Amino acid sequence: MDPRKLTRILAPLIVIVFSLSLAVSMYSQVTGATLSGTISDPSGGVIPGAQISIRNTATGSSKDIQADSDGYYTAPNLAPGTYEVKVTAKGFNTTVSTVTLAVGAQQQLNIPMKVGKHRKSSR
Repeated sequence: MDPRKLTRILAPLIVIVFSLSLAVSMYSQVTGATLSGTISDPSGGVIPGAQISIRNTATGSSKDIQADSDGYYTAPNLAPGTYEVKVTAKGFNTTVSTVTLAVGAQQQLNIPMKVGKHRKSSR
């Protein structure tokens, strides 16, 4: 077979195989979910520095994060599953919410806090 003819046949095939392998590898990197939201007071004002504990109810593993100066938090790379989200802040009652995350989810969970006494969570 003529080498030029072979090149014309193989070149597009190589491009297609490379493109498909790149697409598969990029797709397979999405294994976790992201949980984010805003922590607010009863009037809708944000609560900066709130402490957020996100615990997987099936495995018991947890991630502790803090809301930024705008009351916003984000927790990337969480395994799919059901989570207990516990929020504490000085001058507010502890708030506990439950959320279920799927693979690749970009879940938003805004958490309103009620004024009260801050209680330290026991671990």
